[in-house]
Amino acid sequence: MESNPEVGISVPRINEMNSETIQSLGAHYDVTGRSYRRYEGQNESPAEDPHEVPYGMLASLLVSREVWDDVGGFDEKNFIYGDDDYICLQAWLRGHHVEVVPGSVVYHEGGASKAPSKFDVYHNVLCRTRCYIKTLQFRSIAIGFPFFMAQIGAQALKDVLVRKSPKVAYSRISGFTNAITELPQLYRDRRKIQDERVYPDSRFLSGFFEE
Repeated sequence: MESNPEVGISVPRINEMNSETIQSLGAHYDVTGRSYRRYEGQNESPAEDPHEVPYGMLASLLVSREVWDDVGGFDEKNFIYGDDDYICLQAWLRGHHVEVVPGSVVYHEGGASKAPSKFDVYHNVLCRTRCYIKTLQFRSIAIGFPFFMAQIGAQALKDVLVRKSPKVAYSRISGFTNAITELPQLYRDRRKIQDERVYPDSRFLSGFFEE
């Protein structure tokens, strides 16, 4: 960050605790809102030099004061989840770069493996939907929103058919529909955000078919 003033957020390689297994090397985010940790479960980093990523895990982020002030910090309407993608995507939008530094390693105790709870699913979908609508350009949303909804629907179907948890499916759909009821406020928020835009979405989002 000192050598490249354009970089406003720096992200380390995050490993599983007491392991060299990668938990995250930055994260993928595309026009459909598809989001996942890059190279999760691998032991070797494909690149050792710092490089740009859409966002990084909030378990460890170095955020410059300039970015924090420009973005206005986290979205306080998000009760839980969505802070990492929100602050990084909002930084990118305003012209600040986000880079992962593979040589900087943090060990993180991940959450215990468990079936998603109603609480987790509801807030995850609610916050993801709010971030997506507020941040991306209209042309990105026009392309990606049908896929965004399809992902939620597919997960809800999996909740019912595979996980045998219709209540979780209901919470997932409720998180989405409750975000949609906020559209008037979300529209007002996004107008202010888009007025501050420096980069188009294409500058920082992952490719649609990138794995």
